[in-house]
Parts: sequence; structure tokens; C-alpha cells
Amino acid sequence: MGLKTWVRRQRGLLGVGVRQTLARTTQTARKRIRLSILGVAIAIALLLVVTGIGLGLVTGTTVYDDDVDYWVVPESDGERSPLLATDNPQFGDVHGAHEQFNGYEDIDATTPVLFEVTPVEHGETREYVLVIGVINTPELTNVAGVDTTPLTRDDPFYTEDGSTGEWTGDVVASQGTASLLDLSENDDLSVAGNESFAVTAIDDDSDDAGMLADTPIVLVQLSELQAVTGADTNDQADQFLVQTGSPAVADSLEDAYPQSTVQSRGEMVATQAFDSDLPLALG
Repeated sequence: MGLKTWVRRQRGLLGVGVRQTLARTTQTARKRIRLSILGVAIAIALLLVVTGIGLGLVTGTTVYDDDVDYWVVPESDGERSPLLATDNPQFGDVHGAHEQFNGYEDIDATTPVLFEVTPVEHGETREYVLVIGVINTPELTNVAGVDTTPLTRDDPFYTEDGSTGEWTGDVVASQGTASLLDLSENDDLSVAGNESFAVTAIDDDSDDAGMLADTPIVLVQLSELQAVTGADTNDQADQFLVQTGSPAVADSLEDAYPQSTVQSRGEMVATQAFDSDLPLALG
């Protein structure tokens, strides 16, 4: 092979390599780059959608509005949700603290809240339901997306001297509970084995309760739920819900129970949004 022939061959091979490199750079690689960018864009879009859904559901469960509302919850050594604190430490003497909170000038309304997941029976149907005990006051018209106004005012079964007050048996059922147990107004119910309850009202608007809309919920008088679950021994509840237009009451609320945490509605939304596994599960 002559020198000229070898040079022409090497030049040809070099030309082929350059053309292949240019083709990959300008065509094949460009397609790969476009596909890579598209994949990243789709992933980011899905992340935004999932995070948005998660934040929307979390916000919906707190019934967010512009009022400065507070939850007073016991200090806990674990990561548990203040919204449904069925296994958290509990407060004692909550009726006395309720009266104390009502005495604060800037508080519009307050109630202790007791959560119990317990069997509720109607006829031959028996289902576990989230039963919530509250003290009905006119200004506080909604707890967990269910209307409180059909409950008799001021929890009449409770008395300061420990004697027996007036038993109401009031039950306000969410639409989810009514569908699950096939309930109508005035139907008799057994709650935690006690048959002295009856449906005072079915809240048709509870379908708008955000993420809790499909959760079977009933509202009852706080002292009556305490009586049937044994929480009346120390007058117990899981938390306080406080409705107020003033952030200045937060310090006073903390003073009522030294081992408590006061969280604003905005803090609850942020905490639930970033700590919740819901966006990850949706992803």
C-alpha cells in the first residue's frame, strides 16, 4: 500500500467519524435531549399536581378561613395528628377549663373535643364510627364538617357536683354515617354499647367537609360520650377548639394547661401539608 493510498483511507475514515459525530450531535442526541427534557417536565408537573392535591385535602380538613382559630393539644412525644388525636395524651377537668376559656374577653367560642372510634349500632347494622363529643355553643356551629347546632346547648348532662344531669341522647350524624347505617331522624342508636341515643339530625351539608366528607362521623354531647367510654372519671378530652379574632389569646391558652401546645389554624395547615404522607402516597 502506497503512502498516498494510506493517507486517503485515513482521511476517509476521519471523514466518516466526523459525519457520524455531527449526525449524533445534531439529530440523535437532539432527540435524546428533547425526550429527557420532556421526561423531567412531566415529573415536575406530576409533583406539582400531587403536592397541590395533598395541600388542598389537608387545607380542606381544617376548614381554613381568615379567623385566627386555635387548637390546644397536649404535648406529645410522638408524631401524631392534632386533628384526629384519638390516641394522644388527654386533658383532664375540661369542663372547668372550658368555663375558664369562656371568661377570656377575646374568645368568641370554645369547646373541649373528645374523639372515640367506637361501634355504633342501628337495628341489625353495627359499624365503627368516629364519635366526637363537644359542648354546643351558638358561635361554634361546625366541628369536623358537621353542624353542631342541633345539639342541646351547654352539655346539660354534666354537673359540677358530680350528680346526674339531664341526659339528652343527642346525635347529629354526617351524611356518610346516615348512608352507612341507613339512618333517619329520630332513629334509636347504640353508641359504645349504650342504647340511650337517638338521631337528632342528619347533616346533609357534611358532604362539603373536605377530606372528612366520606368519614362516618357523629356528634354527641361531650359528657355523654365521656360517660359511655369511661372518660368521665377525670373529665377528659383530647383537645380544645377555640374560635377567636385575636392572636393575643394564645399565651393565655397555654397558661391554662402548662403541658400543652397551642397551634393556630395556619400552623395546622402548614404542619399537616409538609408532615403528611398523603402527597407521597398519591405520588
